[in-house]
Amino acid sequence: MPGSSAAVGDLVATLDLVAGLSRVTEGQAVSVWRVSPEDGPAPGWARLEEGGITVRALPSAGTQVRAELAAGGADRVVVLAEAAARGWHATLDGRRLDPVPPDRTSGLQAFVVGAGSGDLVVRYEAPHRTAWLLVTAFTLVVFALLALPVGRRRTR
Repeated sequence: MPGSSAAVGDLVATLDLVAGLSRVTEGQAVSVWRVSPEDGPAPGWARLEEGGITVRALPSAGTQVRAELAAGGADRVVVLAEAAARGWHATLDGRRLDPVPPDRTSGLQAFVVGAGSGDLVVRYEAPHRTAWLLVTAFTLVVFALLALPVGRRRTR
């Protein structure tokens, strides 16, 4: 396609000029940029919002968030970069947090934290996990029983 390399070069130059983006790769066929905001908290998979403004990114590992929260405003919300689903659960010092309706968070999973402080835990558990564990255990027991040696009766 004629002119496509010029268009790619223009796009790369434009992205290099965007505030908050920094190029990670240099002189390679594929360019990668990192989001690095100049002001405000760093981007993250889980974030604490107050009044619709991100207060801070929360530490996460896989599909779990653990963070110590100080007291804050009554309109605080924890928002995950995940689609809203039934398997997400959140607690603050053992007290279950209510989920925010997905239509208020553009379809993202979120929980109302409120003004309280304490240990925040957000985790995902597949809705049918218990049923699958029971089926797996039953199957293993059946195979173990079928693997037992059975002696033949001698006929006279």
